[in-house]
Amino acid sequence: MGAATAVRPPRQARTRATWQRILDVGLEILEQDGYAGLTIPALCARAGVTPPTIYARAPSKEILLLAIYDHAIERITRVDTLDPDDARWRTFESTEQVIAEAVRVVAGIWLRNARLLRALVYRSGVDAETFARGSQHSIDLGRRFRALLLARPELAGSAQAAERIDVCFRMVYAALVQRVMFGEGFESDLPLADEALQRALVEVVSGYLIGEVGR
Repeated sequence: MGAATAVRPPRQARTRATWQRILDVGLEILEQDGYAGLTIPALCARAGVTPPTIYARAPSKEILLLAIYDHAIERITRVDTLDPDDARWRTFESTEQVIAEAVRVVAGIWLRNARLLRALVYRSGVDAETFARGSQHSIDLGRRFRALLLARPELAGSAQAAERIDVCFRMVYAALVQRVMFGEGFESDLPLADEALQRALVEVVSGYLIGEVGR
């Protein structure tokens, strides 16, 4: 975080606890009411603090919003299991299982945090710093997805393996963003619940990548 967008870190235990409560409450408001509802008066009322308490740490609302954004991303990534170095990925016997689990992890990140991510994506459309941070997190997720699948010899040995896996990630990512932002019925009148969408994405990615190996 650059100096222009930095929060002044609390040093005492009591002020750290208060700042943590402010961030937690900000996250709740963000999920429930979006960025439009995330006002200083609303935050103060629900967190039981005064505006000077907030501005002592974040000198502007924009910096406060970025701090809450970072807090939100930290909560999401805390349970993100798309780690190529995690030994559990080597316990899967087949490439199909790795593909399925990798797609499920990405889908889970978006579908479990739909309300929160909807607010963050909306904010990224009007705020350059939020856009930049969201893009970097998305790129990192895509790199880890790619690394997991490239660790499978039968995929790594195919022509243009990285590019094909990246296309799959982009497709999965786009479908999930569309679902989170606009819901099930925006682009089609046929029903497709979240669980069915996830299964379909697994099937499409597996068919594309495993089919390519067999050519």
